Amino acid sequence: PKMSQISQLEHLYNTQVKVASSEQKRYQGLMKFLVETIISKMKNKSKTFNALYRETYYGGSVFDGLKVNSTEQEFDLNILFKWKAQDLEVVRLGEDSRKKNFCFLEITK
Repeated sequence: PKMSQISQLEHLYNTQVKVASSEQKRYQGLMKFLVETIISKMKNKSKTFNALYRETYYGGSVFDGLKVNSTEQEFDLNILFKWKAQDLEVVRLGEDSRKKNFCFLEITK
């Protein structure tokens, strides 16, 4: 029996694109364990880091539920600090021609 186009698309998605939830949970668990271990060691090593660290923000396709099986596992995360905007200055914005939207933040206080 011939499959309808919608059935063909669903089959393609389920067999080629979709990441198994068990696999995704395993990768996320491993990544969170590693990040939490590293952050903990950084906090213990540096009083300044410990004082300024606020939280780790996990984002990107994995955490938005958009990860596809055709790409390698990778994760996006941001480390958020307790700085006030008035204590920072954006410097070297666009200095790297390959990453025009990248910059450095210089602490002014």
